[in-house]
Amino acid sequence: MWGHAAGFDGSSGRDEAVIGSPIDRPGDGRLILLVVLAAAALASLAVVRYLQLNNGGYDTAIYGNTLWRLAHGFSGESAITGIHLFTDHVPPLLLLFVPIFRFGIDVGICSLLVAGAISLGLVGFAVLRLGRLQRLDEKLLFFFVAITMLGPGTVLVSQFGFHDTTLGLGPLAMTIVEGMNPRRHRLWWCWPLLAAFSRQEIAAAVIVAGLLLWRSNRRAAVTVVAIGGGVLAAAVVWLLAISSVGSMAGYHFAHLGATPSEILRGAIRDPGAALAPVFDRMAVASFVVWLLPFGLIAVLRAWRWLLVAFPLVAIPVFGTWAAADSYWEHYWHILLVPAALGSVLGFGLLSDWWRRLYPLLTVALLVLTWVLWAPDLGGVFDVSADPTARAVYQEASAAPDAALSTSPGTLARLSGRKTVMVFPRPFLCLQDTFGYFEGPPAPPDMVVSDARLEDRFSVGSWDRITDVLDAAYEPQAIDADVTIWRMVDPIAAAERYEPCTTRAEGG
Repeated sequence: MWGHAAGFDGSSGRDEAVIGSPIDRPGDGRLILLVVLAAAALASLAVVRYLQLNNGGYDTAIYGNTLWRLAHGFSGESAITGIHLFTDHVPPLLLLFVPIFRFGIDVGICSLLVAGAISLGLVGFAVLRLGRLQRLDEKLLFFFVAITMLGPGTVLVSQFGFHDTTLGLGPLAMTIVEGMNPRRHRLWWCWPLLAAFSRQEIAAAVIVAGLLLWRSNRRAAVTVVAIGGGVLAAAVVWLLAISSVGSMAGYHFAHLGATPSEILRGAIRDPGAALAPVFDRMAVASFVVWLLPFGLIAVLRAWRWLLVAFPLVAIPVFGTWAAADSYWEHYWHILLVPAALGSVLGFGLLSDWWRRLYPLLTVALLVLTWVLWAPDLGGVFDVSADPTARAVYQEASAAPDAALSTSPGTLARLSGRKTVMVFPRPFLCLQDTFGYFEGPPAPPDMVVSDARLEDRFSVGSWDRITDVLDAAYEPQAIDADVTIWRMVDPIAAAERYEPCTTRAEGG
């Protein structure tokens, strides 16, 4: 029923080799159509859910607010955290989107979501190109492309808000495949450049990809390593130069230090402490479940390509911030690339018996993964609007210049303003959930409170919020839990205002 990759003898000593060059076949049109339709569906779903206030996300709001601020002449500090976006990330690629945010926050964020879906489409196209290099037959190639574009990992990446890492996944996959291709286009070097510009950890992944390409094409390997190395070096210099106590690195690696430079010194000074978190069971489980939808066995057979994910996966693996360990966090998303490509490369190294069994095994593991991820992915196809969130959005969007503290569900669509944060900030901080925050000097003009959060704080802490709101704001009840408060007494608000601040403390 299923063919196999020509040119592989399946012996244990044979490495992944690329055979010849792609052969144009009539089936390519159908496969490209599959990739395009899947990417378009993912983009459409993400945009509709965002507009329906179902696909916001804290990180989406940070990127949206920062790019909106830059587009409207403000600094690169995100009002949502109080620190510069480039304190943690070096994503020059995002600067291309700044002009788009001149047209509004919705246009800007939707463009980011669409760009992310296009990047995921490039991962599927890279699988197609690699399958042609490996001389896979039509049914098997369709199978690999389908599990890449329709698998839970791709859906997760596209629907759980926007992250800069997503923009680098497609170019990274194309870097690997075109680096193997003996008939590369003369502008193929744009792929590693785009990948490296998406984020500094992806630039490091580009370097790893270049080193792995050394066996198949040394000239391509040198080009890839040079591009990734140059971008990463510039990023590291920048991060060390602006070393800030506001860096989220201080949360991930608080046991080593509070700033990138302190963390580096701490790791050198105490290697044992740096390696201690490696055996965390949650991190190991997150790693495994990302490989399951691709059949696991073939991916592990091509295990060295998993090293491409190391620069980004190392953050939760070596970090101690529990919030980053869960498989849905964006640090794990890069595994989509080596898992998808590794399944194709590793398939050719399996014995004939395993090749015949592999598609059935993969389907079973794919279904298992959907079941395991169902609690988190169950709502991604819901495009209905929450009436409460819609009412909050309509009221708050009518005051676009007001400094705002609002609910997480409405934060992204309301982030197109100079000052915005997630409730209960700036009055109280949910440090473990949202990390670093530097409260603004003045209280917000409008506050969207949610009484369901009260149980997460002590009575005294929650009373601090109600004291300020009752004294200086006028309430408008949205439902039994959610209330919009508008400032009516700035003097009373200023007298009672004590902004919260969270900072990571080094060990």
